Amino acid sequence: MKSKCCSNRAIAFFLAIMLLSILACGGSDDSPISENEASDTESSIVVESESDDEEQNIESRSEATSEISPSEKSEPTNTPEPTNTPEPTNTPEPTSTPAPTNTPIPTSTPFSFNEVVSHADWDYFISEASVLSSIGDSLARGAYVTAIVQLTNNSPTERDLGSQFFQAKDAQGRVYQMATDASLDYHQVFGTSHWHLDDITPSGTALVPISFDVSPDATGIVIQAAGTSEPNIFLVDSVGGEALTLPGEAQVVADWSYVIDESSTSTSIGDEVARGNYVITLVSVKNEGNSTRDLGSDFFLMRDGEGRTYSMNTDASLEYHQVFNTDAWHLEDIGPSLIGKIPIVFDVSPDSTSLALVDSKNTVEPAVVWDA
Repeated sequence: MKSKCCSNRAIAFFLAIMLLSILACGGSDDSPISENEASDTESSIVVESESDDEEQNIESRSEATSEISPSEKSEPTNTPEPTNTPEPTNTPEPTSTPAPTNTPIPTSTPFSFNEVVSHADWDYFISEASVLSSIGDSLARGAYVTAIVQLTNNSPTERDLGSQFFQAKDAQGRVYQMATDASLDYHQVFGTSHWHLDDITPSGTALVPISFDVSPDATGIVIQAAGTSEPNIFLVDSVGGEALTLPGEAQVVADWSYVIDESSTSTSIGDEVARGNYVITLVSVKNEGNSTRDLGSDFFLMRDGEGRTYSMNTDASLEYHQVFNTDAWHLEDIGPSLIGKIPIVFDVSPDSTSLALVDSKNTVEPAVVWDA
């Protein structure tokens, strides 16, 4: 009985609680809010506040975006087209390093007049120099430059200076040998104490003229001991002429140029008698080299129409030079850039025809000089 009574009480209490809950849900707004309801309300407010802020931010960004003018909006740029990849060039091969050239040794300033120079047991100085086109009977091919040399023989023996002691050199690099005939003529015409082939006693002195036949266009001419480059003694600054040229169309062979002037035949020349016939050809030659030299006895040949070849006849050529007084012959020295007219004589068979002058090196086309 007591157990049943307790059960009834519990049911009544539960029903009372349920009734109060129903009343609370259906009551007015002034009804007190439970703690759980207050917590749920605050959470809802916070969520609504965050939502409102987010909407305001979105609206702000939307308004900022809408305020940008179309011109301020960056237009998309064109995508650059790819350029062609350059083809690789060949790697240059390294060039060889040039070998260093020898630094030229500077030459000393030339001596002036009256400055003493010593060489090979001779003391000498130049007292004066002159330029002449002729001296006595000697006629220059170019121009004579003559130095008056005061000599002292320091050797213990008597001796002459010789014909090859001095040489002259110009600024163009051409070298000239002593002109013996012109030097002798100067000595005889102007009465100097000696010439270069007179003996001078030991410790003796002499006044000797030394002449050179130089190109008319020569400049900066100095005198020096032959075969050396030092010492130089200045002679003249310029000869004052122009370079010599051959007439007509010249042939060039081995630093010689030449033109054929005339040809003739004879059975004899002076004391020389031909075995067959002499064919004489006068040739004007120019030394195109930088040193004095002669043409030589084998520079020219003569060939006839049958292919027979004849050599130069030295004796007959010299005889013609002496008899007809040509200004040179083929064994006579001719200075650089100077011209000589030379007789070239050949002794040929009497039945030869179509005789042509050829150079010994067969460099130029043969030139027919006589056709019997």
